[in-house]
Amino acid sequence: MADMTDRAIDWVRQQRLLASSKPFFMYFAPGATHAPHPVPKEWADKCKGKFDQGWDKLREETFARQKRLGVIPEESELTKRHPGTARSPR
Repeated sequence: MADMTDRAIDWVRQQRLLASSKPFFMYFAPGATHAPHPVPKEWADKCKGKFDQGWDKLREETFARQKRLGVIPEESELTKRHPGTARSPR
């Protein structure tokens, strides 16, 4: 992924140097490839332990925090999970 990003940045720089007044379009979708998407170890180490509670618990905590901060209305209700959606292992 780092190589894709570096190449995209280089391409944008090249476009700006060659034709700075011309608009351009670049579709960069690193998440469009198949999972898993490994990250560099130093990135993963920064987040170690932050998500150990599992996706469902994190979803509940995020929803409650958004209510507390006023991002969503206090009367909002967390949507029910679709029965076919896999549960997080925790």
